[in-house]
Amino acid sequence: MVARLVIDVVWRNRWTYVLMSPMLILFWLTYVAGGSGAFSIGMPALSLVATAVLGPSLAPVLMGLRELRHLPVTSRDIWRTTWVAAVILAPTFVLVTQTITALLFTVFGARPAVSIETMLLSSVYDVAWAGALLPLFPLSGYLGRALSRHGRAVGALPLASPIALLLGCFGLPILISDALPTSVAAFTPATTPVLVACFAIAFAALVWTPQRGAPFGERGRPRPAYILATDPMRKRLADRLTGIPRVTVPSLLTTIAVVVGACIALAVYGVASGSGAWWFVPRALDPFDRAYTGDRGLTYVLLVPCGVIAMIGIWTPWARLLKVLPLSVRRINALLLITPFATWVWLWLVGLAVYSLAYGPPPTLRLDLPFGLAGITALAHAVLLRFQGRVPGIAFIGAMLPPLLEGGLRDGTSAQIAFSIIGAIALGVAAVINHRTLTLSTSSSSVYRRPQPPFGMRTSRPASSA
Repeated sequence: MVARLVIDVVWRNRWTYVLMSPMLILFWLTYVAGGSGAFSIGMPALSLVATAVLGPSLAPVLMGLRELRHLPVTSRDIWRTTWVAAVILAPTFVLVTQTITALLFTVFGARPAVSIETMLLSSVYDVAWAGALLPLFPLSGYLGRALSRHGRAVGALPLASPIALLLGCFGLPILISDALPTSVAAFTPATTPVLVACFAIAFAALVWTPQRGAPFGERGRPRPAYILATDPMRKRLADRLTGIPRVTVPSLLTTIAVVVGACIALAVYGVASGSGAWWFVPRALDPFDRAYTGDRGLTYVLLVPCGVIAMIGIWTPWARLLKVLPLSVRRINALLLITPFATWVWLWLVGLAVYSLAYGPPPTLRLDLPFGLAGITALAHAVLLRFQGRVPGIAFIGAMLPPLLEGGLRDGTSAQIAFSIIGAIALGVAAVINHRTLTLSTSSSSVYRRPQPPFGMRTSRPASSA
């Protein structure tokens, strides 16, 4: 049964592998041609990031479909399939792309700058990294259920744990890039126990079977009657937030909490490493550090995670419910368009506050950047709402984000005006796509306008007496 589930996972994830293959091969070609110094991080670190994307962060989602619960499978089978997909399939796919790259480079008579030993060690790191990360997802589910018992305000905090976990999956390999050995002889007494511990966690996760609803976020169980009876009968602030604010406020607070928490974590790391508390705050909006001022292109690194967070449309799963409410299509469309602007306004205010604490008042506000990014984010929301669950649309958005950020970070009045125009055009296209999605959706309120049969059983009309 596990083998069939693994084959099903590979088949359902086939388009992700097809889209990721050329992208990874291009990255590996750059490393094979120029060595580990081709980018700011080493080849093993980038391999860890790719494994985290394809493995621990994707496998629980693929195995979390409710349709799988109707099959004759146990929780043990589903968890073993998740472990194989995250710890075995994802590193194997990354290793296959690296091998193809080395073979392509060798066919043309060139000598690869990265040795086979480095590629094999990178695959070993991928397996250990994926195995160590995978148990954190069900544990975050346990944490969410535990915190949800302490009130609604505290229960909103677990919303930040998946986002913080994903940022850690991508950010930690970048921070430890220089500490990853590229050969067996480079292992130290500090790196060897860490690798052994990661493998121990990985195989312990295979033996362990989490509860049925922990890693996949299933519906919670109803609270017992005695707990409901002891709740105080007074109105809370969260009780007054009904309808749309109940969805918006927790999402906005979660975004702010994740950004502020990431800033505090980076500041603590800078103090501990001796780089300074504000080492991650760039002095200028520049994706690359051409003047070697010490920024190391951190603007680009900081804006990409913020863009990914902002492009997660909070109204996508609630679109059908919004159609049932007494709201017009124009109001729902306005809600979908205004939400990205509110998100980027808060992100920009946090960024300005951190910059002011580090270097003083900024010389310019560059309002064209958050406006353009808000328009692009609104377009991403519209695409995700129109093509729900389709990997090509999500991959296209992720591929277009880096070049758009590079264009938005350019200096000059003409570049700023051009980026603002791009944001305005993206906003207009998003409005058209949202309107078409909301009016032509088969799950809209038009279903309720169809003539319904009368309530109750039909009674035969008595025959009139002659």
